[in-house]
Amino acid sequence: MVSAPWPILVNAPASPTQEASARSVTDLVDDDLRREIETKVLGYLRFARAVVPHMTAQGWGRIIDISGLTARRTADTFGSVRNVAVAAMTKNLAGELGPHGINVTVVSPG
Repeated sequence: MVSAPWPILVNAPASPTQEASARSVTDLVDDDLRREIETKVLGYLRFARAVVPHMTAQGWGRIIDISGLTARRTADTFGSVRNVAVAAMTKNLAGELGPHGINVTVVSPG
C-alpha cells in the first residue's frame, strides 16, 4: 500500500433501491437480503479492514461510510436493513478505532 499523508476511505458502493419494486413481507427472498448485506455491509467492512492497519500505524485516518435514505423510510425492507446495519457497524468501528486517531463517520444523504 502506498503511504498517503492523510489516509481517507469513503465507502459508497451499493445496488440502487427501487421504491417501485417494494415487496410484501411474504414476497421477500432470503438470498436478496444476503446479496444486499454482502455488497454494502460486508463490502464496507472489508475495505475498512484493509486500511485500518495503515491508518493505525500512522496514528490518523478517516473512514466515511455512506448509508442511505432507506434507513429512515419504509417501502424497502432490505434497503432499510442494509443501511441501518451500516450505521451500527460504523458506530462500533468509531468506538474501537477512535482511540487510535481514526475517525469513523456515517453520512446519511437527504
